Amino acid sequence: MHQAAKVVGEVGMSRDERSMLLGNGEAGGDQLGAVIASVRGAAQAVLDGRAKRFWCDECMNQLILGVELALAQGWTEVVDAFTDAGRVLQSYENGGKPGQAAHYLAEACDIIAGLTDDAATGRVGSPLAAQWRARYQKEVAQLERAGFELVNDDFDSGATD
Repeated sequence: MHQAAKVVGEVGMSRDERSMLLGNGEAGGDQLGAVIASVRGAAQAVLDGRAKRFWCDECMNQLILGVELALAQGWTEVVDAFTDAGRVLQSYENGGKPGQAAHYLAEACDIIAGLTDDAATGRVGSPLAAQWRARYQKEVAQLERAGFELVNDDFDSGATD
């Protein structure tokens, strides 16, 4: 865990460090816990008025790492939650107001932590998945009311039916 926390804490990690971290399937929950703690800490720092200059970039890097770690474990609901959180943060950043995502990110981390725990322990059909979808939809509606455009990361592969 100490090595994972150290590596997760680094914004500019090397390809070898990333491969080492992603390759350790046994500690997936611990590694994701470190990612969640990092995102939660960044969000709380914004809320407390003590955010670092590049907090948003660091936070996005952690969310991407969370997606990669969850993918390596095959935890689809966790992948989706990290992706959604990144989409919301990027939407606020594109609108020039990334700090407005802080409350959402702090709440999101609590739900993502629960989803990660459920996935790591093999719990199926957790009510947290529905809670996540409801919280995400609430934030999307809030984004739209505030005049922000939700980032769309669904890419058309160019394939035709």
